[in-house]
Amino acid sequence: MEPKTQLKFMYLFERIGEPLYFGPRGADNIFYMVPMNPIITGLKTVIGAVAFRKNGPVMKNTVVIKSPDEMPDLSMVGKLCPKNHLFSYFSDNHLKAAMRVKEILMKQQSSDDFLCMTTLCRDHPMVNSQLWLFAFASSALERDDMRGFKIPSFVEICPDLFISPTISRLAQEQAMMPAANRKKIPVSLPPMNPLNPESALAYFREDIGLNSHHYHWHLVYTRDSPKGKRDRKGELFYYMHSQMLRRYNVERLGNDLSLTQPISLDDENIVEGYFPKLYSTNAGRVWGTRQTNSVLQNIDRSDEKVLIQDLRTWRDRILEAIDLKYILGPNREMLPLTIDLLGDVIESSTLAPNEKFYGSLHNLGHVLLAFIHDPLELHREEMGVMGDTPTAMRDPVFYRWHTFIDDIFDKFKVSLGPYKWEELIWKGIQVSSISVKSSLPDSQPNTLHTNWMESDIDLGRGLDIRRGPDNGGPVWASFVNLNHVSFIYNISITNSGQIPFPATIRIFMAPRHSERNRRLNLSNQRKLFFELDKFPHTLKPGKNEITRQSKDSSVTIPFEQSFQQLEKIVKFTDDNIPLAEAVCSCGWPSHLLLPRAKPEGVAYDIYVIVSNGAEDQIKRKGKTELPGQNCKESLSFCGILDDLYPDKRAMGYPWDRILPDGNGNEPLSLSEFVKQIPNSNVVEVKIIHRNETLHRDGGAPVGMELVPDPEKSRPSSPIPSRSRDGTPPRQPVYPPVPNWGSRPTSPEKPDFGSYREDGVNTGGRYRFNFPGRWRLGREVSPDDKDDEGWTHVE
Repeated sequence: MEPKTQLKFMYLFERIGEPLYFGPRGADNIFYMVPMNPIITGLKTVIGAVAFRKNGPVMKNTVVIKSPDEMPDLSMVGKLCPKNHLFSYFSDNHLKAAMRVKEILMKQQSSDDFLCMTTLCRDHPMVNSQLWLFAFASSALERDDMRGFKIPSFVEICPDLFISPTISRLAQEQAMMPAANRKKIPVSLPPMNPLNPESALAYFREDIGLNSHHYHWHLVYTRDSPKGKRDRKGELFYYMHSQMLRRYNVERLGNDLSLTQPISLDDENIVEGYFPKLYSTNAGRVWGTRQTNSVLQNIDRSDEKVLIQDLRTWRDRILEAIDLKYILGPNREMLPLTIDLLGDVIESSTLAPNEKFYGSLHNLGHVLLAFIHDPLELHREEMGVMGDTPTAMRDPVFYRWHTFIDDIFDKFKVSLGPYKWEELIWKGIQVSSISVKSSLPDSQPNTLHTNWMESDIDLGRGLDIRRGPDNGGPVWASFVNLNHVSFIYNISITNSGQIPFPATIRIFMAPRHSERNRRLNLSNQRKLFFELDKFPHTLKPGKNEITRQSKDSSVTIPFEQSFQQLEKIVKFTDDNIPLAEAVCSCGWPSHLLLPRAKPEGVAYDIYVIVSNGAEDQIKRKGKTELPGQNCKESLSFCGILDDLYPDKRAMGYPWDRILPDGNGNEPLSLSEFVKQIPNSNVVEVKIIHRNETLHRDGGAPVGMELVPDPEKSRPSSPIPSRSRDGTPPRQPVYPPVPNWGSRPTSPEKPDFGSYREDGVNTGGRYRFNFPGRWRLGREVSPDDKDDEGWTHVE
């Protein structure tokens, strides 16, 4: 793609809630001359835009947008997903609207026509900004004339999905100052609350790279992906989400928390509450919250209908299909069940053969949980973060829901039985030894290190903040993320043959111990192995000493490139931007390759297995080699755009299925398993967390002054926060027990539930956890209560 074309499309992502014709874009103040269509723009906004152009910065470049021959009817889009609502990828109505916009964009004959229609849809009063963003980005990834287009960092496009309203207000204040007088805004790690164990993992769930990855993956592998365009899409849906879940569970064990428990669709309360503290500046809406012990209920809103019984029926039909080993097609034909087909059915993509019968289990489960706080629209509350891909992973219930989904996939994998020995053993190949070496000076062998990393993000590219003649330029904020010290794998492999063999080297990691510090048996450890790397290598006869950098992992991608970094690339690029740039944004964030662990260290197993590369290799569509290294791709999680997945074996091999021992049973330990497969080996490593924060290069000027941290300036809470270095918290201070009196016996009031002093029935929704005295929100016998109306519980 030509550099100028990259800029034309890239700046459409700037401040998507602000009309494109209103002001300049980018470092070079590019101005878009948009046709003043009265349907799209209003007279008052046009007059304001013209006044700003006269008084604002000098425009260096102008992009002229031509008028289309005919503007398509977008009224249906506005009805299905109103402009001032939060967009939900999992909502069928919202997706239909997004697909309508995407269909219009994909029909454009040339890149100029595509730019024209994209621009006009962007500011159309019937098109939701987040919906437009999804439709535009996914269209750009699919169009042949957009190959090489690089999407900027999603955090800079939509910072309001990652920051609190407090940070947005501080950004507004800094934007009003001259650029030379601005300060950097610190975005601190969420504090740990000892009374809420789930808060210990907020640093992982709310990581900007993690949530961006989830968004980008669903951007590439959309629910409407045409058949043949995204190879093994259903299996990738299973594998990518399963790996994210394993990675989360490994993080939980490192924080002394138990493994994630699946949600039950059979009358269960959701124990975990969640308050995202997010405000959508584009929609002007606050994201919904969820109280603890919320009850799963049918969703009956004006725009969303979900019946729990439907989800149960679809679950049972899918489980029956696994037992029968076939799926019923639309004409009741029996289709052999594969993991790829199962993934399409569970996600309910357009590739699913019989959506009417098997439903939309995964997607409507997200909708059910997103509206659990206001299922009947009594309070007209917006959806919670479970409703969209860039926010869902912030919520602890996301992992419980996907544990439920992953258990269905695992049931299918178990039904396949264990791998045969000939599928695991490669005769003549032996993995003699494995070791890892940290790049940290004086580091011990097989000892890795993690730390915190501070990254600067320009909030001014995404937030709709006021601009004037003298206050252009970036508004910097610093985010803190988990990171690790880079390291090297050293793998010794012996080829006993006389000729070289192509091989595939697969590297996995899993914790050795449970949250109670007990050694995990292999049946449990199998479900915790997550992929670190996978790469091809030619094994020459004799001994092969292989070294591999951790930064070259096939799973991860570097930190996303910002608007500023892409501008620099374009500035110094005379020729086309490389084609491989098109899928750079899809992949697991490199800074989350390793789990955090503890300051005293946590033990993990690194497992390596070598498989026959001749049997693994895929003949690509007209190509024989993998993409160039000018753009880092996550081949394991994202494959190759519009090409075959570069590995014939099942994703996650060999840990995707149960494993046999010599007697046909599953082995009890990893060491027993490794002994029987010479082309594999394992090594114990220790990960030590260094409680220090390092700054990532690029971003704000060095030494830029910080705004006082809003988290640290908040009034102290009676509930203490535990420090991250492991020091014990103070004992909590409980508020005084309220005197609500005894239950009234008035005939006007029904004789059930709990009552306040004023006679208002709490409906059983309040449960006060004070030492020794609990008010229960249920009917109890009068003999169970004391004189004050309290029930004592052992």
